[in-house]
Amino acid sequence: MQEQLNLLIQLQQVDKSIRELLFAAEDIPRKIEKVEREIQEAQETFQAFVREMEGLKKQRKSLEKEIEDFEQKIKKSQIKLM
Repeated sequence: MQEQLNLLIQLQQVDKSIRELLFAAEDIPRKIEKVEREIQEAQETFQAFVREMEGLKKQRKSLEKEIEDFEQKIKKSQIKLM
């Protein structure tokens, strides 16, 4: 009788473990979806930063060209003054 009770307890523990594993397995797709959404958001944020950086690079080049033009004008004006 005691042996049967022990077997029944073991069976209940195995059943409990199976239920916990099944519950965890059902949750995996939701976790994967969440991680995929986070990855997508991170990629979009990264792309936005890249676009912003490219715009800033263009703006910098434009400003550097403008400075160079002003420097040339200053040199020409200095030469005329001499």
